[in-house]
Amino acid sequence: MSSIYVESHLNNLSTKFYGEVTQQMLKHADYPGSNNGTGLFQTIIGVKKRDLHKQIISEKAAPPVKAAKALALRVQIYRGLHIFFSHNHSVVMTEYCMSHVIYN
Repeated sequence: MSSIYVESHLNNLSTKFYGEVTQQMLKHADYPGSNNGTGLFQTIIGVKKRDLHKQIISEKAAPPVKAAKALALRVQIYRGLHIFFSHNHSVVMTEYCMSHVIYN
């Protein structure tokens, strides 16, 4: 059976390797949202949050003013994503899924 990779249809996902989004979705097929498409969205947001986290960490070595401005912008983006998911009924599982993708 051949696999169809989600990544072949999307650009700029910030994945570590080709097939990571597909792999995460298959690995967590029993999570909420797996049957209605929100699982794909949650996985993509998790990958993007991981990328954002790495950018914030890497900017600590940048000049202080530039790093502070970039950090403030990224924190606003992160809070926006968090507020969006706070209105979702599966917020606890969503946060778990995203933190799992970010740190694992």
